[in-house]
Amino acid sequence: MYTDLATVNNDDEKNSLFKTITDHSYDVYTGLYRGEVFRWHWTLPDSVYNEKTFQNWGKNQPDKNINEGCAAMDNNGKWFSDSCDTQRQFVCFNATKTYILIEQSKSWREAQEFCRTFHTDLVNVRTSSENQVVKNTAKNDVWIGLFNDPWSWSDQSNSSFRFWNSSQLSNNRRDRDCVTVMVNHTGKWNDVQCNTTQPFICHGGAFVFFSLSLKLLRNETE
Repeated sequence: MYTDLATVNNDDEKNSLFKTITDHSYDVYTGLYRGEVFRWHWTLPDSVYNEKTFQNWGKNQPDKNINEGCAAMDNNGKWFSDSCDTQRQFVCFNATKTYILIEQSKSWREAQEFCRTFHTDLVNVRTSSENQVVKNTAKNDVWIGLFNDPWSWSDQSNSSFRFWNSSQLSNNRRDRDCVTVMVNHTGKWNDVQCNTTQPFICHGGAFVFFSLSLKLLRNETE
């Protein structure tokens, strides 16, 4: 009836989606689901990461260990993968492309949340000149806005935007392959089992909320 389950590309769309569901009591499905292939993404949706884009990985990097799902830059400007839970300093940037070194040690997710709260995001490095600026800004190893995950959108879009609930970050259960927006957690996202019956968000030019009751959805699946 529309295009697909909703894809979220940025903060504005995330906020618009959440406003749509705040009068309802149930969490709702979006189009994000867990696939089989891990891919590297920049945090900004317009910063596409692929074999044709600028990369500056160090020797034997990135590590193929899927537990090393976040990227950092060393003091030589080379990138390396590491556990997202490692505590280190990080570089934020703002809309005027000003780079800010934050001399506080945080996990990658904590660093991203800090940058999004007080600036724009963790730094995205798309050219050799940007890489040099970040290298000059940093004093030690720092987090950058590059991460590796298996999550994909059902409409096959390339959006790298994520807004996970903190409890999801430590959840490694492989039976929770679909994603809901949590109404009672300021719109944070959570992974759930795909056979959980929930209302859902579709898109077709603009977000459209399907205000079907949970009871009706259950009846349709019985």
